[in-house]
Amino acid sequence: MPLARTMTTAIEGVGARIVAVEANTGPGLPGTHIVGMGDTTVRESRHRLRTAVANSQLRWPRTKIVVSLSPADVPKRGSHADLAMCLAILAATDPRAAEQLHDTLILGELGLSGEILPVPGVVPAVSAAGKKRPAPGHRARRQRRGSRAHFHRGDLRRPYAAGGVALGAGRRRAV
Repeated sequence: MPLARTMTTAIEGVGARIVAVEANTGPGLPGTHIVGMGDTTVRESRHRLRTAVANSQLRWPRTKIVVSLSPADVPKRGSHADLAMCLAILAATDPRAAEQLHDTLILGELGLSGEILPVPGVVPAVSAAGKKRPAPGHRARRQRRGSRAHFHRGDLRRPYAAGGVALGAGRRRAV
């Protein structure tokens, strides 16, 4: 299935709101389209994402890519959704990775080298993730466990590890 979903946040004042990031790869002219009321930084992230993936020696899909940030009526600002969008795009071509990332909160800006940079608003994001309720239809296992949040600083050089998704060979990781 050429669809993957993860989550990030939209910072609203001193709080944050959960934003679903869905990436679909499919037939059409190759290109990346980001929809969902993103500001200039969000719209320009398509160039950062592709360059970071190329410099990390990972494979970028050679097809039409649509990334949806929802709810669509909530303004999205800044580059903290870079990593969530990038991982959703890469996972859209790998069903195992898509399952691992589903309902995972991901924050991080990507440098052109593939380095994952720190972002502001982590405390409100974690608070928003703790308040999130699983949508109807999720498996009971996910409802008991709730959303997962990964905090990681590193790079994209390590692709998917056996049995899961590696977020990079970083210096710090707290799950």
